[in-house]
Amino acid sequence: PYLDYDYSQAMLLEMPNTRSYNISGGLTGKVFASRLTYRAYVGMSFLRDQVLWYISKMGMFGAGAGDNNRLFITADVEYHPIGGLVVGAKFFAHADNSTGRYVASDARLGGDINVKYSLKRWTMYAAGELTGTRRWSMLDEATGSVVYEAFKSPTTFDLRAGVSFRASAATEIYVDGYNLLNSRIYDYAYYYRNGAGVMAGIRIDF
Repeated sequence: PYLDYDYSQAMLLEMPNTRSYNISGGLTGKVFASRLTYRAYVGMSFLRDQVLWYISKMGMFGAGAGDNNRLFITADVEYHPIGGLVVGAKFFAHADNSTGRYVASDARLGGDINVKYSLKRWTMYAAGELTGTRRWSMLDEATGSVVYEAFKSPTTFDLRAGVSFRASAATEIYVDGYNLLNSRIYDYAYYYRNGAGVMAGIRIDF
């Protein structure tokens, strides 16, 4: 994305650092002969001068700051049913109570699920990442008014899969596929990536 350099560059230099004070509690454990590991947490984050990106012009962004009290919850599990097979899942959600003029653009809920199987030198995996609706505010420079939720991106699911072969202790050959459902995935308002893709290569550890 592009910063609106008319004023945002100077604004970023003058903005105070974001400060975060966190408190959380939860539980973790193992069941089914230690094959299933689970973790769950709930907590509060007290964010001071949180950086909030907003739309200043079509396709351009500015930055503001505001205080935000965020209630969050996260849970994840990891299951080892048989040797070499790992199944995992994660979920998170949060609710904001912000004093800023602009909405926080990160997704309020999301999660992922993944399956990985390793057999000798081969590793295969499939994974999916769920991202909830994201929101951006828009500033009308002429009037100074703010549309709090001017742009909303849809909920998306990014499906990925891949396979790799360990040719030696230092060399791995891989093929990865991403966005296999050809979803329109927004990184920022008006900026999205779509189209399934494949990447192949060789990793060398030195």
